[in-house]
Amino acid sequence: MKYKCDMIKDLMPLLIDKSATEASERAVIEHMSECSGCEKYYALLSKDIVIGTDRGELENRYVLLAKKLRKRNIIMRLLVIILLSASVFLSINYAEGYRIDPQKAADISGRLNYKSKVLGYYEWEDKNFYIYDSYSCYDVVLVDRTWHGWKVTDTCLSWPKWYDENAGIEMAGYLYHWSDNKGIQLFSFIVRDDRVEKVEVTVFNETKEADVVNTDELILLTFENTNMDIDNTAAATAYDADGKPLYKLEEQKGYWTWVPIE
Repeated sequence: MKYKCDMIKDLMPLLIDKSATEASERAVIEHMSECSGCEKYYALLSKDIVIGTDRGELENRYVLLAKKLRKRNIIMRLLVIILLSASVFLSINYAEGYRIDPQKAADISGRLNYKSKVLGYYEWEDKNFYIYDSYSCYDVVLVDRTWHGWKVTDTCLSWPKWYDENAGIEMAGYLYHWSDNKGIQLFSFIVRDDRVEKVEVTVFNETKEADVVNTDELILLTFENTNMDIDNTAAATAYDADGKPLYKLEEQKGYWTWVPIE
């Protein structure tokens, strides 16, 4: 108990004649809620002391204070239960891969390694696509926004590197995702040849151009469509400053590859 019985008993007469401070009154009530001996002593004392105060009023004050104390204790218990429940809930979500930060969700996808570093990302409605350089391949990881955070879905892509030091342009992923009657094609690549000034890409009969400002940086183009059956075959060409084509896109062994134009 917080206070000794002797001190509480000394405060009881003040409580009975209404001269006790609010803090003293609360201390007595809290103590009696835990000490049956002091509670009986208070009952006897309130009968023996005659100070012209209506005994029914004294009893009502005691009852009201006791109810107030019980109500406060109930509220405190409820707050503790809510906090513990929230802590357990967040711990379970953390263990299952849910995150407030979408990139943190992507980082724990299980598809990456300690050398993986993010090159870029693209936000599409309630989804984020992250492109990583994972040393031996490029990983495209998709995370979805759920009602309790971001979570990695099963849609991930590992795009192998060809280990060609002379490659002028390197594909860094080619991912098509369909969701809610809409599709999106991610076309990502890295230009290594400093002669390349512009790249032109066509997907879903839509053509987009990208100006190459710096080599060795990720360039990401996206194409949307609303027809699930439409062919997502890509056509692409890279040009120098004079408009001369230097590379074209070809499919080799199931992968898109940039091939020099002789």
